[in-house]
Amino acid sequence: MFISQADCFVLTSNYEGQGMAILEAQVLGKPVIGTNVNGINSVLDGSNGLLVENNIQSITKGLMEFIYGNIPHSHFDYKTYNEEIMYKFEKEILEFNSEN
Repeated sequence: MFISQADCFVLTSNYEGQGMAILEAQVLGKPVIGTNVNGINSVLDGSNGLLVENNIQSITKGLMEFIYGNIPHSHFDYKTYNEEIMYKFEKEILEFNSEN
């Protein structure tokens, strides 16, 4: 609900697991700015958001890039993503079962 009302999604963090909030923002087509830490940098690749260092100056610069329209963003296709993840998961299970 809140993300859908935002113009841009910013995730500043020292560490993230899987960046689910970023994926949710991308499903809504929002530009994303995230700090360059594990979890965030595994989701943002330069073509779908902006990675910045985790300090006030870099975050401010990232917000200015958003204001100038320089944040690349794309709509995240969660259906295809889920299908790919399920395929990989099932493949791992089959490989594990064949080894044991």
